[in-house]
Amino acid sequence: MRRTRVCSWLELVVVLLLIPAMGAAQNVTTRNYDNFRTGWDSQELSLTQSNVGPTTFSRRAIVETLDEQVDAQPVILSNQTINGTLYPTVVYVATQNNTVYAIDGLAGTILLQTTLESAAPIAQIFGGSCSNNSGRIGINSTPVIDATAGRIYVVTATIPSGGTLTFHLHALSVATLVDQVTPLTITPPAGTSINRQRGALTLFNSGVLIPFASFCDNSAPTLGFMTYANMNVTPAVQTSFQASHTFLDSIWMSGGGPAVNGNFIYFLTGNGNVALTPPPNTELPHSIVRLTGSSGTPLSLTYSTATIPDTSIMGTDKDYGAGGVMIVPSGAPTSIGPGTTASFLTGAGKTGNLYLFGTGLGSFIQSLSIGACWCGPAYFTGSDGLGHVVTGGGTTLQLNTVNSASLTPSSSVQLPAKAFGDPGLWTTVSSNGTAAGTGVIWTVSGPDSNTNLTLYAYNANNLSLLFSAVAGSWGNTGGNANVVPVVSNGHVYVASDGELTIFGLTQGAIPLPPTSITANFSACPAVTASWAPSTGATSYQLFEQFGNGPWNPTIAGLFWSGTATHVVTGHFTSPGLYQFDVAACNSFGCSAVGTPAGANLLKNCSIM
Repeated sequence: MRRTRVCSWLELVVVLLLIPAMGAAQNVTTRNYDNFRTGWDSQELSLTQSNVGPTTFSRRAIVETLDEQVDAQPVILSNQTINGTLYPTVVYVATQNNTVYAIDGLAGTILLQTTLESAAPIAQIFGGSCSNNSGRIGINSTPVIDATAGRIYVVTATIPSGGTLTFHLHALSVATLVDQVTPLTITPPAGTSINRQRGALTLFNSGVLIPFASFCDNSAPTLGFMTYANMNVTPAVQTSFQASHTFLDSIWMSGGGPAVNGNFIYFLTGNGNVALTPPPNTELPHSIVRLTGSSGTPLSLTYSTATIPDTSIMGTDKDYGAGGVMIVPSGAPTSIGPGTTASFLTGAGKTGNLYLFGTGLGSFIQSLSIGACWCGPAYFTGSDGLGHVVTGGGTTLQLNTVNSASLTPSSSVQLPAKAFGDPGLWTTVSSNGTAAGTGVIWTVSGPDSNTNLTLYAYNANNLSLLFSAVAGSWGNTGGNANVVPVVSNGHVYVASDGELTIFGLTQGAIPLPPTSITANFSACPAVTASWAPSTGATSYQLFEQFGNGPWNPTIAGLFWSGTATHVVTGHFTSPGLYQFDVAACNSFGCSAVGTPAGANLLKNCSIM
């Protein structure tokens, strides 16, 4: 029998006394976890240096029915309801066929899928001369999720009958994958019409930043530009900043996204004309660029830039912008959040030189040789209290310690060379904040001679190998596999050519449902919920139901472990019948909800 209350007032304060410190289930709503592009999951409560190993960690599921190559990094929501069922982890995967999937992150079951429009055949783009693609161009970039609005933004590519390559920005419901507003056709700047949308989408100032690049070095009519689009106003607006007015200066960064700090937007550019010229005839080859986005609709974009010290690459195809840009935070924070401040910028490209710049771009700080980089750096704060930058140039995974505004290499390890494609490794770091023994560095290498991709896990303290296993394949041997492993809620997700591979701890026992659940209403309008611990549980989640509606977490995305008291407001905004229940969770999953013991108590909670 469920314990229920009838409440006749409009807002109830709930005090949750949880028998078993609070940890948040991890959402991954953007490329590389945050707008600094650190690649750091600092909220990983399950995976550690001691349990990520060949006997304790393994492939848990393989989704082999995706309809095309996946160049986009998967994005993730925790505690998402799909078709009336609440799932602890939902993974959203976008393919080059313009298809978006919502997948159960534990079982690997496809929950929803939608193909938005016909993908563009690569043979119709410059005659198929650019081989660094699949046979179709559809969703080529990493989507971004606005969790507050419940939307996932994706950019599709298509060629309408009798037309040319066209891009549409879609805002899909995360619950249904249905367009929430009319898709927006992206209007390129004058002088360019055939572009590649490779860089990750980024939320900014109520809209979305969309970087554009080229197909290989096919030039006219291809120019690099950054579009800002806002679909939250009527009519939708868009504005663009051109990195070039004559030739390339692509913004592609091997799929990385622009880094954002407040109103500042940072990105790297590829090769173009040698001359560096100011607006209105901007030419910004091999540069790190800062845009300042001022408030208003449409967004006003002004820029400053710095060129790399190696001017010998001007006029060559040695793109500085082949790699991604990252903001290194100041003060060795325990996580990256809205209050995190920036220390300096870093990024590398084809020459293999990692350059460090001040955030104002007025100062060049340092250069490190890391190896040719179709890749991006990562950052984490270690259990030593110091900041660390991970680089993956060439086939070398390198750990670098942050010293004020410079880097000192500390250790490195060699990975097998790729049999196909260009060099460089994207990395992800998982940890439970800065807790000792929890830092793990993840990367995906390959394809090898059998077209297999391999997931590697390393100890973040010393780069000792913890685990490796095949994690999909990459049949497109003419194209780069810029694969980013994604860690969330005790699992690792690797998207590849038509596949999603799910890794997790070797199957153990999911805890039994909690027992002796009580809800004490004696201090109405405060409600104290408690229960007996479940063996093997590391966290718990409280659910509520209003009337005959769906069961929802009392705080979406939050789990609790340890002994704590939590005050929650705003969940009960209407009078009526409320019910409460609890599930017990660990790294293998969550139990069914328990059955509250005791009588069915009803009492008017009116504020007297």
